[in-house]
Amino acid sequence: MSTELVIQKQDTETHRCTLPGESWNVVSKFIDSGLFVNFRRALKRYTMISKHHPYTRIYAPSLNRLKQEEKLHLIEHYGLIHPLSMFSLYFDIYLCIFLIFHFLTSPAIYALTTNDDQNYIMLPVNVTYAVTMIIMFRTGVYNEKDNTVSLKPRDIAISYIKSYFFLDLSSFLPQILRLIPLWKRIPDQILLIISPFLITSRYIRYFWCLKTFNLIRLYFGFSSFVFKAFRLTITIIMMIVLGVYILYALVESVLTKATAGFLRREILLASTKNYLENVSIFRNIPNHLLRKLRVNLSTEIFLPGDVIIKAGSRGKSMYLIIVGTVSVTSEKDVEICQLTDGSYFGAAALTLNIARIVNVIAVTPCELFKLERSKFRSILKNHPQIYSEIENNIAENVLLALRTDNLDTKAIY
Repeated sequence: MSTELVIQKQDTETHRCTLPGESWNVVSKFIDSGLFVNFRRALKRYTMISKHHPYTRIYAPSLNRLKQEEKLHLIEHYGLIHPLSMFSLYFDIYLCIFLIFHFLTSPAIYALTTNDDQNYIMLPVNVTYAVTMIIMFRTGVYNEKDNTVSLKPRDIAISYIKSYFFLDLSSFLPQILRLIPLWKRIPDQILLIISPFLITSRYIRYFWCLKTFNLIRLYFGFSSFVFKAFRLTITIIMMIVLGVYILYALVESVLTKATAGFLRREILLASTKNYLENVSIFRNIPNHLLRKLRVNLSTEIFLPGDVIIKAGSRGKSMYLIIVGTVSVTSEKDVEICQLTDGSYFGAAALTLNIARIVNVIAVTPCELFKLERSKFRSILKNHPQIYSEIENNIAENVLLALRTDNLDTKAIY
């Protein structure tokens, strides 16, 4: 380097602005009284543009330009954080380290822990994301391409929403939704499909981490070779972790789908063994057909006051009471009887396309087995003789009930 260039570099480094005007310490004019003045000044300066920020050398190369930026910040956007402040720099460094650690560990947490454990383990993560969202909406925007800074709230909001807002929101939203009762009603199979997408989508934030790596390199003065080697190593590890988790999620989804049907059938067969055997119209059905009927049962929940069957409506299914009490009433709402655990009603709908002749209303919370007419006919379509016997039996009972007006617990509605 020539002697002239060395002298010019030394002059630039030691230069102090001598332009006429206000003193360098602009903050003292805005915070000049009250409690803890020095502390408040230091805290405010921490959120203002700093000459120690790597990008400040490009955006504001002179002290006079720095002073102008400070005045503009204090006068027009006092409550916001400057994107070239030390607070913004240190928070970016913290968030980058935090996200890298989170990205490397979260797949194992989601794969090896239960939902209840995740609520506690992920609490610091959720708090960090929530704080990040608040800070992002309060921090100005620095455009490296145009070398411009905007501290307008509207520009800040638009920039964040267009970039990482929805990713940050989706990162802790599932944990919040788990606390809502409605979330618990979503089938586990749907959650099993949604969760991997929510978890993997947040890895898009890693591209922000790569930009922050360069900021860290410039601030600490790391060599370009060390920076590139570190970035490559972290990226490879990240890809391996994410790839293993995606593979695990796919295998788990396939296995769950393959075994869900089998487990459901076995549970239904075990839990409904005695229910269908107590139904008089099914007593002559062979065991292998009863087994098919039990597999095709579904469960429904009714709360007190819910109308399960309404008189005059067309029936399409019968019900068996697992737990609970129902009230059977006539069309004029006169109670005929009450049915409890192990009873059944609505069997007439299995073979006859007629209107219901009674109301059935839940008295207590009820869990019922439901057998639909379409499934019943499908199972017995190759056994016309058995179906005919059941159909005749049901028709006789319905006619007898209507003729004698005897709608007791043995009647078929």
